[in-house]
Amino acid sequence: MRFDGLKRWLVAVVLLAGCGSSAFARFEPVTCKNAFTIEQEQVEGAKVAAQVYQQMPVLPDSDPVSRYIQRLGVKLVAQAPGYKWQYNFHVVASEDINAFALPGGSIFVNLGTIQAAETEAQLAGVMAHETRTW
Repeated sequence: MRFDGLKRWLVAVVLLAGCGSSAFARFEPVTCKNAFTIEQEQVEGAKVAAQVYQQMPVLPDSDPVSRYIQRLGVKLVAQAPGYKWQYNFHVVASEDINAFALPGGSIFVNLGTIQAAETEAQLAGVMAHETRTW
């Protein structure tokens, strides 16, 4: 009796898995409707970026760590699907583990995040999460 119940359960799982995979293969995500134009996002993002520079210790773009993050960002964006934003990458001199993106393409990565990453792939994953590629 127990074996029959297990056998039925396994058949049900296999059937559901087969149905589910074909349903997912046809799924197409809906693109988000944005009320702002690209130019509006860039203008508003530049305003917020100026505030970030006033309120947070952002490393100069010429700093070796900033240049590394910029190069890694360029590699990520080159491989990303979808619309190609004009991203720019910056480093905040903070020990906190964090990264954030602003409208228009500015991405900030905290120094603590860079230091905490054990591999470049981990760091790239954090940075890629902040990019908007649709």
